Amino acid sequence: MFILKMRNAIAVLLLIAPCWLTTAAGASTIDWSALVPAWDENSAASSQSFANVDGSGVDITVSYTDNMFDNNSVPNIYMLPAAPSPEIVGTLRFTNDRLTLLPTSVTITFSEDVFLSSLGTVSLSIIGGKQENMIVEAFDRLGQPVLATTYGTNTPGLTQLDTDGDAAYQSRGLGKQRKGEYGDTFYSYTDIAIRELTYTIFSTAIGADEIALAFSSQGLGDIEFRAASVPEPASVLLVGLGITLIAAARR
Repeated sequence: MFILKMRNAIAVLLLIAPCWLTTAAGASTIDWSALVPAWDENSAASSQSFANVDGSGVDITVSYTDNMFDNNSVPNIYMLPAAPSPEIVGTLRFTNDRLTLLPTSVTITFSEDVFLSSLGTVSLSIIGGKQENMIVEAFDRLGQPVLATTYGTNTPGLTQLDTDGDAAYQSRGLGKQRKGEYGDTFYSYTDIAIRELTYTIFSTAIGADEIALAFSSQGLGDIEFRAASVPEPASVLLVGLGITLIAAARR
């Protein structure tokens, strides 16, 4: 009789589990224009840190190379009227190295493992006969590259995005540098937890691989994330339900 009750309990558990397994834990957001303390574009440091981002319990450090062509190599937030297109407003803007053949990058390091449900880049284009390039990479806590769960372009025909599966997602602008013709990309990392996210930019001759001297500025969109240590509500509910059903089966 006990075994029969247990089978019935498990059957009920499996029947209702899919309803709860579709429930995801709430994400927190790295909102560049709402960080506490506020992003300091006049900082003399090579990095800025933020604790308990959006109440998540996760701290981040944003570091950047020192060879960007403007603003003393400190990224700044695109705001009106400087932002040339609506989707660029509120993004974190950084520029390339127009004097030497070196890329520039921004790296976000998380204090613990996280899943990224949404992030993106904006403002890829062709300007002055040169093509803007962006590479997005994510790494786990051991420094190993992580494949994106999803990736693509929000602006078909305006961005070339590689699909070679090497975990370094290189995109190139195909449109002109004016409103409505910038290329944007999006990504998510929800299969394997990550610790670090790096964005790298440079310019090339159109269709070429070698870095060329040129002007380039790119925007990083807000990032939705969830600490990997936070259990899904479904997991908590299922554990509690399982205990309840087992207790009932023992009666």
